[in-house]
Amino acid sequence: MMLNSNNSLTHTMVSLSLPSHVVDSIVDDPALLSNPSAAGISQADATFILNSGYTTGFHNLFIINASLTVVAFFASLIMIKHKNLNRTDDEERKREGRLDTSVPEIVELSENAPAKAPISDPEMGPNDHRV
Repeated sequence: MMLNSNNSLTHTMVSLSLPSHVVDSIVDDPALLSNPSAAGISQADATFILNSGYTTGFHNLFIINASLTVVAFFASLIMIKHKNLNRTDDEERKREGRLDTSVPEIVELSENAPAKAPISDPEMGPNDHRV
């Protein structure tokens, strides 16, 4: 017999002064609330247990989850350090990039390397090919 009110459903049933064997049977099998006469309670009591017990339980669960979310948020604010993504030589590299307009050197293919297929261009004629 567990009549401690450590959960909302049990607390609601105890507040209705239901016998302990009815409380235990409903805690063990909550589906009994769909057929209250099998559990030995009235339809009004079953409706009250469902509305009050489960609503209170889910409300408490929401409060706990919201509280833990707030704790996690502040823990992340404290633990995640700012990492500066700017490099010390960033301006110099940008300047070099603007000044360097040279074309990269073309590397010759070795004799054993396969030749690349021609690239077709819609502006080129059918007999013109680029390699």
